[in-house]
Amino acid sequence: MRRIFIILFVLLFAGFANSTTLTVQDHTRVMRFLLDHPTALKNWLSSRGRAGSVSPDEVFNFISSLARTRSSRDMVQIINRARNMSRRTRGVYPGGIYNNVIQRIRSARSLAELRNILSSEKSRISRIRTRNRMVINLSMGLEIAYQIIEDGMANGIYSPESYSVFLGKRRTRSIWSAIKDQLLDTAKDDAVGAVVGVFVGPEGAIGGAIAASSASVAEVVLDLILNPEPAY
Repeated sequence: MRRIFIILFVLLFAGFANSTTLTVQDHTRVMRFLLDHPTALKNWLSSRGRAGSVSPDEVFNFISSLARTRSSRDMVQIINRARNMSRRTRGVYPGGIYNNVIQRIRSARSLAELRNILSSEKSRISRIRTRNRMVINLSMGLEIAYQIIEDGMANGIYSPESYSVFLGKRRTRSIWSAIKDQLLDTAKDDAVGAVVGVFVGPEGAIGGAIAASSASVAEVVLDLILNPEPAY
């Protein structure tokens, strides 16, 4: 019964988008917004050089500014909400049973395996009969993580082809393989962000995933810009 309640709650939560509620689909929208504006993203990342990594807050600022110039009010609202929720998830280290699940997520060697791990883990955790809030939250986080990965895969967020515009004339097998590996890491970051973020609520799960994805996608593109032929 509790498993059915969690699934219905997540589906209901994902189905009603408004200015104050993040949905699973909002995660995909943010990533697609980044990829659908390659020139602006490339110019912004090129100006950064090689110093340091790209933080979620920096990407949030970039998306917010870009969305305003594109008159995309919905995107500005999503980013502002995601920024607020991701900040609340920082420094959250649930530990315990969460560590085991996160280790399994990190062990995935492909997107298909990641999806299977999330599916098996959410089924396993949902069978635990307990009123422990951490376990209940973990079950919900895995459900949200699974939906995020499913929606992202269906919309090409984790597909190297979505990044081909940043390659120019380069189409070597090593670069293509490197992008594939990096995007698998992005998907893992999404799943972990959702699992940890749900510790502060369902929106925290989605906000955590958006923060992880936005920074990961920026890093992938930055790599493509700065490295003419990555040595992987």
